[in-house]
Amino acid sequence: VTGGADGHVRFFDKEFRVVAWFEDLDAGPVSSISFAHQPKAFAPAEHGKLACPDFVVATENSLVVGCHAAMFDELTAEARRGTLLVQGQDAAVHGLAAHPRLPRFACAGHSGLLQLWDYSEKRMLLLRMFDKLLGQTLAFSPGDGKLLAIGFTNGTIKILDGTTLQEGVTFRECTGCVTHLAFSSDGVFLAAADTDRAVALFRFGAFNEESGTAEWEYLGKYRAHHSLISDLIFSSNDEEGAEPRLFSLGEDRRMVEYDVMHSTVSDGVQLLKTARIEQSAVPTACVWLGAQMGGEPCIAVANDGYKIRSLLADDMAVKKTTLGPTYGGALTKMLMLPNELGDATTLLPTRHMAYATHEKVIGIAKLPFDGNPNKAMGLIAHPGELTGLAVSWDGKWLLTAGGDDLAVHLWQVEPSAMEGT
Repeated sequence: VTGGADGHVRFFDKEFRVVAWFEDLDAGPVSSISFAHQPKAFAPAEHGKLACPDFVVATENSLVVGCHAAMFDELTAEARRGTLLVQGQDAAVHGLAAHPRLPRFACAGHSGLLQLWDYSEKRMLLLRMFDKLLGQTLAFSPGDGKLLAIGFTNGTIKILDGTTLQEGVTFRECTGCVTHLAFSSDGVFLAAADTDRAVALFRFGAFNEESGTAEWEYLGKYRAHHSLISDLIFSSNDEEGAEPRLFSLGEDRRMVEYDVMHSTVSDGVQLLKTARIEQSAVPTACVWLGAQMGGEPCIAVANDGYKIRSLLADDMAVKKTTLGPTYGGALTKMLMLPNELGDATTLLPTRHMAYATHEKVIGIAKLPFDGNPNKAMGLIAHPGELTGLAVSWDGKWLLTAGGDDLAVHLWQVEPSAMEGT
């Protein structure tokens, strides 16, 4: 039995004569074939009938097709295509986002394919193909996850329905590849960063007289960095009624805060303050920590020197510098694990942070940061670059995307295992 680059599967006898062929699978170049364990399938069949077990065919287009011997005798090409069992990403996976209230995640890649999965049942719910658009980053709206924003390599941003993947609105305001997307905690604002070093801001609430409904509007963008933007974050809703705060971190060693509430369509995006937070090291990622021990709100910033700095969000002064995880390079992604279990009534005694490095390694670190190497762990998650990291709504699962390995991995998280450290 052979499978070829032409996508055809052929059966030969002991004298290398073709006895059966499956040339209508239309699934791409064949990479592997696997047969089911069915001893009875080799029993002598009627004259002219193919006797073989059921088999599956995997292709280089990330498709797995189920086939059976009776397909060879079908008259129509459609009946000879087999059953599609798995449809994966056939190009680098870059966008990854977890739903804030359901066991679901979305992933997008440079094939233009967007998929919505249920990780509790391990099945794909929906998919959508974008023509001539390569997905780069994803973000669900907080709270209910009704919206899903996707950024593309050509600067296009689409806001979709988080349940049906139907398109709501499209913006083409970014001139570079969209690298970061972030929703405010109330879901009113959406911020985007691109490779052109600019931060764009969008707001929901503009009234459309024709439709009589509120819609998204573009407020403007601001180029506050002269190097690539490393991270983009909104403050979390630590206090009831607190206004959202937007921060960007750049490789130019600066952190910038934007005046979100006073940014308008007429005046554009307003800058609130900027500060140089490093002298020689390059910042690589940041995460909002909120108020620490009843004090002022803080932001944790990681750099390429394996250090984590805790900054006061109000004046960007360095409060503390500690040694960060040193397992596999500088941290490039940092996410807080939810400090609540299940029904949000039981709080964990300590907080934990998930992180990813540029290549191979992901891990968990225990807060507060004090430089103790025993309060962090790391493991090899992918063979190459890590392009996505997401945390489930209940903090029990961690999702990682491996870029060119075309894989999304699901990891179970047990923070209690680190409580003895």
